Amino acid sequence: MSASEERTTAPEPLPKRLAWLAVVALAVLVPVATSNFTALGFRLPFAYDQTSLPKWALVLVLTWGGMLAWTLGSLRTPQGWRLPKGWMPLAGLLAWMTLTTATSIAPAQALFGWYTRYEGLVTYLTYAALFVLVIEALPPSKWVVLARAMACTGGVLSLYGLAQYAGLDPTDWLAVTFETNRAFATFGNPDFFASYLIFPMAMAAALVFGETDRRYRIGAGAAFVLCLLAQVAGLSRGGWIGSAIALGLVAFGLSRKGVRVWRWVAVAVAVIVVAALVLSLVSPFNPLSRLATLAQGGETALSGRLDIWSAGWQAFTDRPVFGSGLSTFRDATVAYAVAGPDGVPDDAHNYPLQLLVTTGVPGLVLFTLFAGVVLVASAPHAFGRKSGDVRALCYLAAWAGVVGYLVSLLAGISLPGTSVLLWIGFGVLAAPLSEPKGVVAPAVRWTMVAATAIVCVVTAVLLVRALYADWAFLQARDAARRGGDRVGFARLAVRLNSLPERYQLELKAAEAQVK
Repeated sequence: MSASEERTTAPEPLPKRLAWLAVVALAVLVPVATSNFTALGFRLPFAYDQTSLPKWALVLVLTWGGMLAWTLGSLRTPQGWRLPKGWMPLAGLLAWMTLTTATSIAPAQALFGWYTRYEGLVTYLTYAALFVLVIEALPPSKWVVLARAMACTGGVLSLYGLAQYAGLDPTDWLAVTFETNRAFATFGNPDFFASYLIFPMAMAAALVFGETDRRYRIGAGAAFVLCLLAQVAGLSRGGWIGSAIALGLVAFGLSRKGVRVWRWVAVAVAVIVVAALVLSLVSPFNPLSRLATLAQGGETALSGRLDIWSAGWQAFTDRPVFGSGLSTFRDATVAYAVAGPDGVPDDAHNYPLQLLVTTGVPGLVLFTLFAGVVLVASAPHAFGRKSGDVRALCYLAAWAGVVGYLVSLLAGISLPGTSVLLWIGFGVLAAPLSEPKGVVAPAVRWTMVAATAIVCVVTAVLLVRALYADWAFLQARDAARRGGDRVGFARLAVRLNSLPERYQLELKAAEAQVK
């Protein structure tokens, strides 16, 4: 559609506009979300979990809010629905995850997820809803808006991460500490931040070559350089590998479309080399030292991962079909794992193994089928030689980002705050491949509105309780150090949310202190 055609088109209905805006808001607000505003003068954060809980809350609220807007819009402007590519393995995956939740060794935890991880059945149902929302509510004309939002947000967070590396972070992150102030932005962990950066970096690279407005092109270039530098400063080897694969795919796709890209690749490599050398001169914990550890099998982090994977494999052999239930890796491996400084690991640090342990062989097979169907079917569109306009390049960047992120998960952790971009990417890739179907009957549309509204209300209530409980837990921890009603706050946290083991332990410790 040309610019003149877009200007003459009737304004979008408000629900329809809110639906696609919810998708864009997920790409902007989730990465920046935190409960810690100590830089503004507050003494404490608003919740103990400063990073993952606020991001998870926004993923749920914005996804289901967007779904409600989309279903409401369908009442006013009835239209056909589309059958997503890969819907059969995805439906099978959700059904299987529901069954493994019912048979889990810890059903409540499998439903809501481990504290600070939050990847239970509720989250996977939300991922699937987001996949559908992107297909139905985000038209290709808005892909550029989404790409710009990702790139801009990534650039801003990268600037913050670089300030952290330089020791200039104005925020007091309390217990969140890393060697030599590694860049972690609002994610609480440099590895999580590095995984997140894969998507905005790929989008920014595509926009550099796709934008026709010089101002936008310069902005995309600045965002790309900032993301590149922050990725180097994050010192995450998994993030480096995932980013290298994503950017390599973008460069390959651009070259197939006739874009002269390889000299720019040389410039990017030169920036990386110079940044690595500079950082290596100012800090003993630097990119070169991190690369050296890859060849050292006895290095602490690597040997720790091998211990976790060994324990995970033994737990998998105990329940190879149904698994232990989503987000129950710690419970499944407690008899086999070697406890580290933080106790028994709560995640496999390897996504395929995580699925094997928690959902069994069928869970891993169904997820692999879903991802494989979407990626294989969309590859000819992503790497086609014909179209080189900005939308086609955004589509290419989405394909590259999905693959790069999945590769990073081979030694990483999937979280709502980062995997939200993965499922948005899946939706973008599947959208042009989805088959149009007939108009949904009025009774079905009203049922969808009612069901989505109920989900939104229940989600809001549960999230308010979870956030309030985490605030109470933080107050209990603060009272343990500074004095105060530690028992009262701990009891309130457990009463509002009895699932986190950390809350239970805090209450026991508080009561023992009183006795």
